[in-house]
Amino acid sequence: MTGPVNITHFNVARTFDVPATSTAPTWARSADAIENIVAAARAKAPTGTRITIKGQVESMNSSFGRAELGLLFAILLVYLLMW
Repeated sequence: MTGPVNITHFNVARTFDVPATSTAPTWARSADAIENIVAAARAKAPTGTRITIKGQVESMNSSFGRAELGLLFAILLVYLLMW
C-alpha cells in the first residue's frame, strides 16, 4: 500500500504540500515559472480540485498589491492638496 507520508490540513481541508525551489535569478522569474507550472496542473486537475500557491510568492504578491494601493492613495492625496 502506498500513499502520502504526511497529510496536512488548511482550514479543515485536506492538503498536500509540494515544496519547490527555483534556480531563476530573481523572485519575479521564479514566481512566473511557478505560476506557469500551477496553471498547467490546474488544467489537468479533476473538477473540485483547488491549487493555491503559499509561501514567499504569496507574501510577495500581497506586498506588491498593498504597495500599489498605497501609491495610488499617495498620488490622490497630492492631487487633492494641490487642488
